[in-house]
Amino acid sequence: MLVIRTHQMAALNSIMRQRFMETMKQHIQDTFPDFLPKTTKRRDAANLEEFVQAGIDRSLGYEINDNEDIKKFLDLLVRYGEDFPVRQEHTIFKLIVEDPSIPGSQKMKCIYDNLPTECVTYPSTTGEE
Repeated sequence: MLVIRTHQMAALNSIMRQRFMETMKQHIQDTFPDFLPKTTKRRDAANLEEFVQAGIDRSLGYEINDNEDIKKFLDLLVRYGEDFPVRQEHTIFKLIVEDPSIPGSQKMKCIYDNLPTECVTYPSTTGEE
């Protein structure tokens, strides 16, 4: 029988999280090539990593924990600013992410259902439009 110890699982989780971080950083660079110059004073990889890490942490705090939903949340942070969804004009989105009765798996769907039509689509990273 295979036994995975707690420290082994923690190491595996750390590796998986780092891979996801790298994937999200590449996604942002590919999808939003002008993002770093607009949002950071020091336009370097460390700022992007910090942004992605903070975005992932925020999404997890809202119980948004599916990788695809986290990617969509990061996209919204890029598109609307790092203070999304707490700004006054994003009240509906703040209510959605902070509502404990909405499962994390449904929050991004609810947000995208309430976005203006021109904001729902963004460049595809899969080559599909």
